[in-house]
Amino acid sequence: MSELWKRWLIVLLGPLLWAGCLGDLPRDNPLDPRSDRYKPQGRLEGVVTRLYPPYPPLAGVAVRLLPAADSLQGGRLVYTGPNGRFAFDELPPGDYRLVAQAAGFRALEDTLTVSITAGQTQSVTVRMNALPRFTDYTAVTVHISRWWPATDLYRLEIEATVTDPDDVRDVVRVWLKIPALGFADTLEATQPAGRFFKALLQQELPGGSLHNLLGYALYLGARDRTGDTVYTPAFQLARVIEAVPVALDPRGLAAVDTTRPVLRWEPMNLPFTFTYRIDLVRREADLDIPILTLEGLASTLDSVRVPQPLTSGVYYWMVSVVDIFGNRSRSKEAGFQVP
Repeated sequence: MSELWKRWLIVLLGPLLWAGCLGDLPRDNPLDPRSDRYKPQGRLEGVVTRLYPPYPPLAGVAVRLLPAADSLQGGRLVYTGPNGRFAFDELPPGDYRLVAQAAGFRALEDTLTVSITAGQTQSVTVRMNALPRFTDYTAVTVHISRWWPATDLYRLEIEATVTDPDDVRDVVRVWLKIPALGFADTLEATQPAGRFFKALLQQELPGGSLHNLLGYALYLGARDRTGDTVYTPAFQLARVIEAVPVALDPRGLAAVDTTRPVLRWEPMNLPFTFTYRIDLVRREADLDIPILTLEGLASTLDSVRVPQPLTSGVYYWMVSVVDIFGNRSRSKEAGFQVP
């Protein structure tokens, strides 16, 4: 064999002989599936948005990932960024529960189940429903003295303003609830949008009496189109005002000699802080057309001049006492004529 062939044979067989002498090389790369240090891992990424198109992203949402088989483990927590996105890296394969939480929102599904596969990225989208919010609400007692029928009228007036970040039209129902008495009644939507009102006569209330509600916890509830419901904190009625003010002058449809008459009433001394309120209406064809309402008149007053000139016609006015909670008691009507 020539010297040249011997050299080529050494070049070709040398590495094979060298590898056989060394045996298996160590594999310590954790990303190498054949490595003893290899840990199969997957990735979860996603985005949290509002419920309705165009699906704006929600930032600052707490997203928690929990092992589906062990609810006692704390899991992992991240928060969505300005673009509503989040990610969990280096996840062992398996099933997980994903929970998204944000103040004033609820996920369309309370818990999402996701499966992580080694070497793959799983993507999810979470839609969050904005919950209804009570921005204002009142419940007041009203006592009205009247000429006919001779019995006084008592009623409960409930008013609420409800908004919804998704859209005020997302609110489909608002209601009063008195759990201890097993009572509930729906408020009526009025204008402007988001305002709800209900006047309940005392015979429509539990026990047929407004006084029976004193001391009980009342709640207002609101529900949106997805069925999510929120309640106000418990509140109570403060009182029913039994004392009734008396309108003194002008009355009896007497003709007045001015277009800005002075309205006089009997002064009252009550054991709680109160103000007076004046309501003036013009009567036309058996219809009462509101002309003005004067509120917050000091309890030391016993008269007030109508602040604007009145045109010729028949007018009726009422004086009420109003406590700091809005509960009120109203006088019988007193009428006069402006020639």
